[in-house]
Amino acid sequence: MSTVGYGDVYCETVLGRTFLVFFLLVGLAIFASCIPEIIDLIGTRPKYGGTLKNEKGRRHIVVCGHITYESVSHFLKDFLHEDREDVDVEVVFLHRKPPDLELEGLFKRHFTTVEFFQGTIMNPIDLQRVKVHEADACLVLANKYCQDP
Repeated sequence: MSTVGYGDVYCETVLGRTFLVFFLLVGLAIFASCIPEIIDLIGTRPKYGGTLKNEKGRRHIVVCGHITYESVSHFLKDFLHEDREDVDVEVVFLHRKPPDLELEGLFKRHFTTVEFFQGTIMNPIDLQRVKVHEADACLVLANKYCQDP
């Protein structure tokens, strides 16, 4: 309808130019009103969803089960200990609930070697997301305080 940027086709009458100005303003207003909706759609992505993007040649293990601050900190302290050989393994945690703030802080301290995904090991789609079929190991952390194991 408009020829902004092209000079070969243009409106010659005042009515045509007036219509073109209103058409452009309405188009800009409609576009501007859609921007917040687009931002909302982009922002509503689940924080711990998505798929594991594993670098080629980098190994990973999947850890699931009783994921708490205490169990994860003990596990990471042992697994990433300096006495071990140079372990270039990414640790992927899979749990049905999002991590609390304390656990999230622990993950951020080990951000180069640890990732968290929300999901369950009972769902094949979640297992595909963390690429459990390519993992070097799948570990289940047990609740040592459980009354009925």
